[in-house]
Amino acid sequence: MRDVERLRQALEPVARQARGLAWHKERPWRTDTHVWLEREVPTVDLHDLGRKLALEVVDTGAALGPELEAGALRLVTGRGRHSLTGPVLPRVTSERVREHCQEQGWQFHADGAARLIWIFDPARAPAAARGALPWWVLAWGGLVVALGLWVCATRLGQ
Repeated sequence: MRDVERLRQALEPVARQARGLAWHKERPWRTDTHVWLEREVPTVDLHDLGRKLALEVVDTGAALGPELEAGALRLVTGRGRHSLTGPVLPRVTSERVREHCQEQGWQFHADGAARLIWIFDPARAPAAARGALPWWVLAWGGLVVALGLWVCATRLGQ
């Protein structure tokens, strides 16, 4: 939870600037509503930001990322339904994240539609953020395989 508080504090200047956006009264961007912890990874929702402020969030993430206890950051880019010119944020934010990753040796990957996970330290990043399956999924799969082998062996023995 310290990561969320750290991000909220670092992104407060973005929230102040977002008050000047034309759609702020209908869709305000605030750190208390757009920054949270999801599946052990601090998450920043870029919905309701314009291109410039979204890139400022990405740059703030790059500056703060190595200090995050989670070792990762999730960005929710949205699908661009509110953009008159089509989806802008997914493209520009992933390009900027890619630039930071190339400079620093970090990684990132898609986390479903309209989201990405930025990995700063794979050793600290939760398994779900790294794309690894949780232990219980692997155990369940092992049980299914073992039962399948047992069924095959008993049928062959008949």
